[in-house]
Amino acid sequence: MTWLMLLARMVKISVLNSMIFAPLYALSVFVVRWCGDSFVASAELGYVLTRFVESVIYPKLVQPFFYELTPLPEGQLRDRIMALTSQLHFPLKNVYVADEHQLTCHANGYFHDRVVPGGSKRIILSNMFLKQFSVPEIEVLLAQDIASWFYSHPIKLELAAVFHHLLLLCIFTLFYNNTALFRAFGFGGTNAVVRVPYLPLTVGFGFVCMLFEPTTTLWTFAFGVLSRHSVFQADRFAATLSRLGLTPTESDTEEETHAALLKRALIKLQIHNLPTMHVDPLYSASSFSPTLPERLSAIDRVLQKSQ
Repeated sequence: MTWLMLLARMVKISVLNSMIFAPLYALSVFVVRWCGDSFVASAELGYVLTRFVESVIYPKLVQPFFYELTPLPEGQLRDRIMALTSQLHFPLKNVYVADEHQLTCHANGYFHDRVVPGGSKRIILSNMFLKQFSVPEIEVLLAQDIASWFYSHPIKLELAAVFHHLLLLCIFTLFYNNTALFRAFGFGGTNAVVRVPYLPLTVGFGFVCMLFEPTTTLWTFAFGVLSRHSVFQADRFAATLSRLGLTPTESDTEEETHAALLKRALIKLQIHNLPTMHVDPLYSASSFSPTLPERLSAIDRVLQKSQ
């Protein structure tokens, strides 16, 4: 990525943020002031609708704004992906290749429309992903990603995020009109640093976030535990999944288990994407993704139990 490309990407992100989040912020302030103390239900409904619409329009409008998507051509890889999705009853609509080599050197493969119940899904493979991994490795990594759909991980994590947002809104109702709290920070009163005819909602929400930072830390830890459990569960699913026979476009008779392929693919992901591998145990327990040694050890334990 050149400096010019980086600058263009930053400009695009700034424009999109201004076009999307500025109106949403103004709408949120309007809803709170218009509904008064009963704004929680309306604000939470708006939050849920916004998340849903975001998951729908992102792959169709936002993603093409940054890189080009082209359908994956016919061949061995496409046949293996179609066979895998058919085996797992995954509602695949199409497979695309994302031209991301100018934006990042990371390898990536995933499916879209994660939080939309039902409906068809799209698998996105970066061109760097196709260059750095073999067909069996791509297959097993996609199986690991599709496992999150199989176990409804995205929906569960989204419901957890919605619950956390609802909890914050309920707490916010106790403080957003608390004049003593605002006065303590210089709003209102005879010696006020700032004089305004109303209590600013954004500042009030910032106060609430600061006051409940310890609770937020505990929630982040719990959310990380849930996320880590989802990763381990998806790894176990992919490692124990039985491989299908050869497709008509394949002639190689060599077979490897999904567990061996998954371990090798995870190591290659570590080499190409360079995430942190050795961290403090407490930090690792609170992070959203386990480290490579933890994932490999978990796969080995699964294999030992199955023997």
